[in-house]
Parts: sequence; structure tokens; C-alpha cells
Amino acid sequence: MKKLVFLLFIIIISVSFSVSAQSEEQIYIATIEGKLALHISPDENSEKVTTVPACTEVTLLETKGTWGLVTFENKSGWISLSFTRKTYNKAAEATGFDSVRTVKVQSQKTVVPLYSLPSSNSTTGSVVKYSIPTDVVLTIIRETTTGWGLVSMSGEYAWIDMHNTSKYQTETQKTISKYEIYYVYVLSPGGAGVNMYADNGTNNVVAIIPECTQLTVREIQGDYAYVAYNGINGWIPLKYTTKSLFHAQLNTGEKVHEEYITDGKSGKKTNIHSVPTDREGEYTVIGSINADTYVFVQRRTRDGWCLINHNDVIGWIHESKIIPVEKETDTELKILNKKEEAYMTSDNDNGTRMYSDADMSHTVTYIPECVKVRIMAEKNDMKYIFCDYASGWVENRYLVDSYSAALENSVTEDKREYTLKKDTLLMNIPAMTGEFGSNVVANIKEGRKVQVMRIVAMNQKKWGLIEIDGQKGWINLEDAYIKLYVYEIIMIIIGGFVLIVVTTIVIVLKMRKKAKRKVIENE
Repeated sequence: MKKLVFLLFIIIISVSFSVSAQSEEQIYIATIEGKLALHISPDENSEKVTTVPACTEVTLLETKGTWGLVTFENKSGWISLSFTRKTYNKAAEATGFDSVRTVKVQSQKTVVPLYSLPSSNSTTGSVVKYSIPTDVVLTIIRETTTGWGLVSMSGEYAWIDMHNTSKYQTETQKTISKYEIYYVYVLSPGGAGVNMYADNGTNNVVAIIPECTQLTVREIQGDYAYVAYNGINGWIPLKYTTKSLFHAQLNTGEKVHEEYITDGKSGKKTNIHSVPTDREGEYTVIGSINADTYVFVQRRTRDGWCLINHNDVIGWIHESKIIPVEKETDTELKILNKKEEAYMTSDNDNGTRMYSDADMSHTVTYIPECVKVRIMAEKNDMKYIFCDYASGWVENRYLVDSYSAALENSVTEDKREYTLKKDTLLMNIPAMTGEFGSNVVANIKEGRKVQVMRIVAMNQKKWGLIEIDGQKGWINLEDAYIKLYVYEIIMIIIGGFVLIVVTTIVIVLKMRKKAKRKVIENE
């Protein structure tokens, strides 16, 4: 029986852990630009909360189609999961565009830092992974549009500010033969493919090459490259080639950034192609998607091919295989063009609860009273707010127009007198941390007697609202002791006396019971 109970206990614990693990997941940002915007709702055109550097680890709280609700620096927002990876290395490899080139480290400083993220801002979680001396030659693997380069140091990835580098060419590189073989990818802003000509600069078209196709370049003359394609040799304009596959993908067709769902009528999987074509011999299938699956389309060609990222596979599917997702018509959601300001109030001792959505299904954090916030959107009786350390939905009834109104709204629950044990800071909100917008109102000397009007418990401390010398604010009650009135002292004495009497009676009864047991045993 004990073994069965123990086994059931282990199973329950395992299930609870697995459920907990499924509820939250750690993922990494991956984006060409080097940073990604967090939105207040799962919509590309919605208000932006903040931006997150690429390769940053964020916590995925929930998903909605191809969008995910994540937390970053105590802020919450929605991102397209198309721009995420499951590991740091995969995120680094998918961030920026391909850029295999050699550079020399140059700076006025003796050493140059390499960072964990394409950002030198430590508040975003970026840390210095390596420090390398100037004049060191590095190979840049990828580059972001924000000026950061990815390098590999002993198998570990790190980022360098490209302003600290200069071009580097060896003598061999300076004398590259025009007949050297190297690879390029085709790009076409119009999304209709690129013409291959029989001769350099003529109009004799021998083939049309799909975008993102890899070509072997054998010779360069002027503005044309001599290439081989499907057994055919010919010339294409150099301006329609690039050494980066990602650059080719992001310059093919037009930007879309919309959500679709794969057609579920046939019940078959949809293939992902390496290039935007299904002509035999010109493409390979690099993955597949189940029916009725959400996909996020980044770009679309003139022929209807859509660039997607599905489970870390980046490729093309045709628009005939997908259906647009109908956006929920929510007339109650209103995005405010003009940012309104307000102040928090609360009707409990723990601050105001902030939610990840207007349905109040998930709590993000608690906000101290009197914190100044910006209102960004509203829905029903909820407001989407942004403050110094968090963003999310709160009930409208906890917002007032001014700081003084926030103080006045604090319900009077206590009118007891305290005496300060030491010099104490009077704060504008019940918190000491600067990220909450906490400021010092005054410095109160040791021994002053203050009357506490309200007590709240924030950050594992008790705070008291007081008014002194015409100023209202909050003090940490650890810095004060309460004055005991006569009736309180009498009640403490009576309570102590009752406790002694009850304890004595219990002891006597136990001794009697023990003595009676001995008598019975002797008989």
C-alpha cells in the first residue's frame, strides 16, 4: 500500500512538473535587423511596447496562431514566432545576413569587447564574452543592419560592433583570378526571376532563373557574371546576385507580414521549397507543414510564392496552399493615438494586479500604488498600460488622473502612531527600487512620531502612508516601532496571564492523568 501511494505521489509530481514546463518555454530572438519589436497585441500593426536584441532569451507564456506572448525585462508583449529559435546558436546563425569576410579589429582602446548579444547595453542582458586586442584579424560570419558582426571564438558565438573593425585583405585576396569559381544567389525585387543571356549584354534569353537559386560563377566581365544553371551556361547581371541566401530571400518579392493557415481540405501536408518554384529540377523540398497549421508569411513574389519560417525551416510555399486568417473584429479594442498618463491605486495590501490580456487569464506582476503609468489602449473596463518596469492590462477602476488623487484614494485602514528608530526616507510610492519610479520626498529624523494612515505589503516589506510637515508619502515600517496605548498594554498583560493559567491547567491535568495510570498499574 505504501509503495502504491509513493508511486502515485511520484506520478503526480511528474505530471505537475511537465504541465509547468509546458506552460512556459525559453526561446531566443532571431531577426535580420538585430532587434525585434514587442507588440501589445498579436498584430504587426499594433503599438510597440519595446524592442529586444537578437539572441536574447525570452520566456514564452502562451501562443496564438503564429504569435507568442513573451516576457522581457519584466515587460510583456507579442512577437511573431517566425523570428525565434529554440537555442542561442540557432538564433545567432539566423540573425542578420550572410557575410563571410575578413576584418581587422581597430580601436583607440587597447582591447575591444565581444558581446553575447548584438547590443552593448547591459540592461538588455548583453554581457562581454571576450576581450580581444586591436589588430587581431577576425572572420565575420553574419552581419545585422544595425552594425553588428557575428564571429566564432573557439566554437562559441559572440558579437562585435563593426565600427571597431576595418577592411582586411591579404595579398592573395587582392589578386583573385577572374576565373575563380564561387557561388552566388539570385535575387529579384520584382519576384519574377532573372533572365540568363546567351552573350554578355545581348537580349538573347536562354533561361529564366528563379530567385534564391544558388549559381556557380565562373567569370565576371563588367556588370555581368558567367554562370552555370541546370546544365546551361550564360550571363546574368551582377546586380541581381548576392553572396547571402538571406539577403536574396529578403529582397525577393514584396513585404507581407501576415498570418495564414494551411489548407486542411485535402488533409495532405504542404511542402516547403528551397526556391520559389515547383518546376522539376529547379528546387528541392526542405520541409513540410501539416494541414490546418498557422504560418507567418514574410514576403510574397509576383507568382504567388510566400516566404515562411516553420520550425526553423525557412523556405517557400505557394499561396494556393494557404488561406488568410480572418482577424477578429474587436470593436471594443481601441488603440490610443495620444498617450494618456495616470496613477495607480489599489484596494488591497499587495498593489494592483497586472494581466497579460484583457480577459485577466494570466497575471504578469503587481504594481505599487501611486506609480505613474502611460495608457496605450483600452478594451471594455480594462486599460493597457506601460510603466518603468512592466506593461500589461489593469482594471480601469485602479487608475486616477493625478498623484494626489492616488494618495487620497488610499483607503484609511490604520491611524496608529509610530516612532522612527532611525533617520528614514519618505518615498513617493511604497518601494525603494528606482525602476518603479520611486523618488525621495523627504528625510525624517530619528525619534519623530508619525501617524500611519494605510499599510501595504510590497516587495516583502510593509510600507505605511503618512503625512508629515505638509508632505504625504510612504515609509518602510521596519524603520519604526508602534506606540502601544494603555488598553493595548492591558490586553497584552491579560493575554499573558490567560496563557499562563491555561498552560498550568494543562500541565496539572497531564500530571493527574499520569498519576492515575500508575495507581491502576500498581493494583
